[in-house]
Amino acid sequence: PATEEFKLYGGQPNPINSDGNSEYQGIASDSSGTLWIATTTGLSSYNPKTKKPQLYTHITGDKTTIICSNVIQIEKDNNGKLWLLMKRNNNYEIDYFDPYKGKVIEHITKGPLKLPSDLIPADVSLKPLHCHTNIGRNGNLWIGSVHNGLYKYNIYTKKVVHFVHETANPYSLSNKGAYYVTEDHSGNLWIINNDNKLDYYDSSTGKFYQVPSFRNSNDYSVSQIF
Repeated sequence: PATEEFKLYGGQPNPINSDGNSEYQGIASDSSGTLWIATTTGLSSYNPKTKKPQLYTHITGDKTTIICSNVIQIEKDNNGKLWLLMKRNNNYEIDYFDPYKGKVIEHITKGPLKLPSDLIPADVSLKPLHCHTNIGRNGNLWIGSVHNGLYKYNIYTKKVVHFVHETANPYSLSNKGAYYVTEDHSGNLWIINNDNKLDYYDSSTGKFYQVPSFRNSNDYSVSQIF
């Protein structure tokens, strides 16, 4: 911004979300400058120019609304659409959302991508996030999990590919978990696994490699990768 000034949004009353019990969990912006905020009580939008807030929540029986109101991660793709990762009870759900119409395009986990019920095992319930999404090129959505490897879902072909650790295959995931994943400008992946080690996926060969020069201390854990 030209003023190089910070402006505080929130407080009482909260201009972004009137629910004082809501927690912010992620943020994205669309081409109009509207902010889209993942919260524990729904998907909130706020236009800084008009000062107009709006809260999108689940409405029973209406398939154009988000599948649940606990939105824990938000990603914007190259088409300006939003991918929402939500947690309902013990299950993770993913919605594909059109911010310009304010409606869900597709409930991904109720269609072609059926994530296993044990995606989030009970023994890791203390971790704040056990499923992570990243938007890649060519319509690919990457979904990392704790004990079930890595999923690739393509919004155009509806095809799902599941990558897992294979003991006899040195070019598979080096670990059964993929905590965090990001796709670089070349379409290759960088993955933080259960042991806080770094894996690299070469999209041209379909092979995974562990990065030996990445030596993370056991004194801390990696919380995100970009």
